[in-house]
Amino acid sequence: MKSRLLAPLAVLALFAGLPALSPAQSLSASSSSRLLDFFPSNPDPNSLSTFTFSGNNQRGLLFFDLTGQPSGPVANATLRLNGRPFQGGTSTTTVNANPLTRALVSSQATWLSASSGNPWTTAGGDFNNALNASVTFAQGPGWIELNVTNIVNAWLTGAQTNHGFILRGVNGNEMVFHSHTGSIVSGATNVALAPQLNLTPIPEPMTMAVLALGAVAALRKKRKA
Repeated sequence: MKSRLLAPLAVLALFAGLPALSPAQSLSASSSSRLLDFFPSNPDPNSLSTFTFSGNNQRGLLFFDLTGQPSGPVANATLRLNGRPFQGGTSTTTVNANPLTRALVSSQATWLSASSGNPWTTAGGDFNNALNASVTFAQGPGWIELNVTNIVNAWLTGAQTNHGFILRGVNGNEMVFHSHTGSIVSGATNVALAPQLNLTPIPEPMTMAVLALGAVAALRKKRKA
């Protein structure tokens, strides 16, 4: 009996001295704005949309401050947006999220410039198209969720600098979303509907050890049965 107890205790002792990751958390956005191709030099802070029509292209910019987060990957990162179709459309559409590759000032960003006097390399925003998260849904009021784990992990590991997300729609998209202040185009402000970034950490070593011991115990019990 004594020898059976020593092995699990040795495993726990091995992991006990290792650091734990932060608990799961939900982050609020620090800033948001939108880029309008029909007002290419006009900033539009505190708004968020992904309109995609000929002569009416709108892209959203959204930033979450990750200062203080562990410098390592997370198990999952989910971006949640609450919005509605501006003109009441119900067709299926797609929203894409990509990491911006250029520093910007949210209150100054326009279709042509990342900040006053600093034009984008490409009008409409500079972003990494290789890191992409997308969700396809029937346009309507409510929440949508994008799995942005690959983007957030690139930021947390230092593979890419966190300049925030750029949100883009496909042709026919007419979605407007609540901004970081809870405001929405032609609608009521509701801070509870502001964007969220939910982070799920990789289980810390002690938890993994306990789970492993539980699995071993269950297997032994099954064999005895």
